[in-house]
Amino acid sequence: MSITTSICIGCSVCINECNYNVLSLSEEKAEVVDRGACNACGKCEDACPTGAINVYTVIDLEDY
Repeated sequence: MSITTSICIGCSVCINECNYNVLSLSEEKAEVVDRGACNACGKCEDACPTGAINVYTVIDLEDY
């Protein structure tokens, strides 16, 4: 997950959508506070009105 802080408006919508307490506000911008708790569901990314959040998963190439 990454957050483009230059376009984050600090609206807290992503924080309210996250069921895993991954995000928080710092200096009026969203930030990742517990990356390990993220299950990459994408709810925060879908809810972000500015598109500042990008959720991605890591693929273990050994599985292929």
